[in-house]
Amino acid sequence: MTFILTPYALVLLLSAVFSAGVGYLAWYKRTTPGGWYLLLLMLAVTEWCLASGLEAGSVETATKIFWAKAEYFGSFSALPLILMFALEFTGHRAWIARYHLGWLWVIPAITILLGATNDLHGLVWNSYTPGLPGTNLLVYGHGPWFYVAGVFAFLLMISVTVLLVRTSNRSSGIYRHQSILLLSASVLPWIGSFLYFTGLNPIPGLDLIPVSFSLTGIVVAVAIFRFRLFDLVPVARDTLVEKMNDGILVLDTLDRVVDANPSALELLGGTAETLLGKQIELVLPAWPRMAPAISSAEDRRVELALDEAGTRIAELEITPLVNQRGRNSGRLIVLRDVTQHKQAEFALHRANDRLTEQLAENEILQGKLREQSIRDPLTGLYNRLYLEETIERELARAERDGYPVSIIMLDIDHFKYVNDIFGHQAGDLYLAEMGMILRKHSRVSDIVCRYGGEEFLAVLPGMPLEASVPRAEQWRGAIEGLIVKYEGKEVRATVSIGLVFYQPGTTAEEVLKAADMALYAAKDKGRNCVAVWV
Repeated sequence: MTFILTPYALVLLLSAVFSAGVGYLAWYKRTTPGGWYLLLLMLAVTEWCLASGLEAGSVETATKIFWAKAEYFGSFSALPLILMFALEFTGHRAWIARYHLGWLWVIPAITILLGATNDLHGLVWNSYTPGLPGTNLLVYGHGPWFYVAGVFAFLLMISVTVLLVRTSNRSSGIYRHQSILLLSASVLPWIGSFLYFTGLNPIPGLDLIPVSFSLTGIVVAVAIFRFRLFDLVPVARDTLVEKMNDGILVLDTLDRVVDANPSALELLGGTAETLLGKQIELVLPAWPRMAPAISSAEDRRVELALDEAGTRIAELEITPLVNQRGRNSGRLIVLRDVTQHKQAEFALHRANDRLTEQLAENEILQGKLREQSIRDPLTGLYNRLYLEETIERELARAERDGYPVSIIMLDIDHFKYVNDIFGHQAGDLYLAEMGMILRKHSRVSDIVCRYGGEEFLAVLPGMPLEASVPRAEQWRGAIEGLIVKYEGKEVRATVSIGLVFYQPGTTAEEVLKAADMALYAAKDKGRNCVAVWV
């Protein structure tokens, strides 16, 4: 195994050392609320950073993938442990029951198992791409389960943040500093996760999540020594909530607004004096319509318009709140302005619709262009280019499948005389009328084309010689009876027709040459007749 100590690998390995150091400190605080879970959390982060560092420094792709799988043991153990730490630290020890613990570890356990067996199904990673030259990184393409696990992690971190917000509601003095540090520590994984999940990493393949969790441990260590974390448990309201971009509303059991952060006040267009104590239906007129969807004890996510015109759209995450006795104590509402997102989504839908319409128009246009490219514009028959593209294919198919093919060549008798006497416009009109006759008395499978000038050629697949002679006579007779009126004059003409029957093993060039010889034989017989070349 080849290992390169890149700067990123060094940072990860140092993060593992720092995490282990925080775990060592947590050992001495393990009997205090949250101490054991902090210890286990930092051990998981240590393993995570260590495996990440070895993965970042390994050169072989197989070795990188091995350590990436090993990372999942630490990373998806750290996620439930950080929630368990927050629950016990904030006084919700009763929630950490064996029943709840089992469900909390279901997604992490499945994720760790799927990561270890990813080679069999690709649900976690479905591709591996080398990163930028010189970085020694591997960019992982993610399968569907990765996003399931990502949503789980997102909801879990939301829960941690909510717990800290609620518990720090009455904080002051040193408790406020503790709360600020803990919320800062919980924000760091958000930053690492945001950069990784949104693809905004400065370097493709760079995963800052383990580093952010390690920094979280360091911040907690500062709180332990500087602000006596675990010795004095904070109960103050977290001032960081005031700076959150998402709006937060807290309702009591009567659905009255009892708390709101500045972002919520801005979204709702009010002040603390005008909103606090008001019924939620006065703040959000659409609330009664949402009542059936939010009446249960489960979390809900809904969207609503913040104004009558529907120009501002908000997404609401509604979480029922219960006290330590398990009784309902209100609701927590997180408001997020998604107006720009919805506008971009609508614009994307419109762009997709326009693109779909354009593609359909392009297909129609391509069909027309294709038809124009193979058709003679004067007669509407196929042109010589199309004949050359298809005759060899038709003859090869006839030889393979064993069906007959007849070839008829027609030439207008003395057509130069028609052009000289009546003019080229009259000649063109006559050619167009003749094309209509040939199309009228042809099958769909027949290939009838204008061979050049006043010459025409027809390939009749599946037609034996005894049937093609009457067809040629039918054409000859119909053309003999054709009268084209032009400027008060009647334009008439006849055709000489040469007919040849395809013989297996004969090339297209030989068949066309035989048809041409049959045509000359018809002219030698006096024109206006059909000659068969045997």
